[in-house]
Amino acid sequence: MPTIVSWNLCERPPGSPRKWNYVREGLKADLLLAQEAVVPATMRSAHRAGGIAGRDGKARRWGSAVVAVTEATKITPVGLAEGTWRGTRLGVAPLDGVGRGHVAIAKVELDGYRFTAISAYGLTEFGYASGTLLRTIADLEPVFDDPDLNQNILLAGDWNIGTWWSGEDHKYAIREGAALTLLEAYGLVDCLDRFRRPGRLDHCPCELGADCRHIHTFRKAGSQNAHMDD
Repeated sequence: MPTIVSWNLCERPPGSPRKWNYVREGLKADLLLAQEAVVPATMRSAHRAGGIAGRDGKARRWGSAVVAVTEATKITPVGLAEGTWRGTRLGVAPLDGVGRGHVAIAKVELDGYRFTAISAYGLTEFGYASGTLLRTIADLEPVFDDPDLNQNILLAGDWNIGTWWSGEDHKYAIREGAALTLLEAYGLVDCLDRFRRPGRLDHCPCELGADCRHIHTFRKAGSQNAHMDD
């Protein structure tokens, strides 16, 4: 069974030889779906050279990438997709998120598996990241309908959204949870639903009660609240 990791490398400022040495030697993964990354030229990957071109006019030198960690991992970058309607092809469409660098897509062959890997980052523009995710979902629709890409799709990343918001910020939990539900309409299955053990996360700040299914990914310095961030 191949090992696949999604990781925000947070390369700000860009360039972290220590992290990439860890990817090569210590991560023990076959495939990396990276965000906020500046991929070394020595690694095989699908990414936008130069980083992210934001709608807000701000250039980020880092971006998203699908990275082949082991020699056995074969990847083919994807920048175009062709949806279908009742069996009729609709014409090849460019993928804006790939072109701007906050989404990276590759066809992957690994240990007998063939699938489409999508690494997506929720770029915060004009104060909001949820809008980036909604545009990304719409942008990926041809991928979901392309018979050459949609047989097995793995979508992961750091989207800068969450459903743990509480109090006066609870409205964001509702909005951002709806975006995650939208992904299910395209046939994707949330790995947390499939594999997570039931039970509420200790000290989780969310207002979901017994329906909490968050996992521990982040703890602020000086806080006892272990919660799921991004």
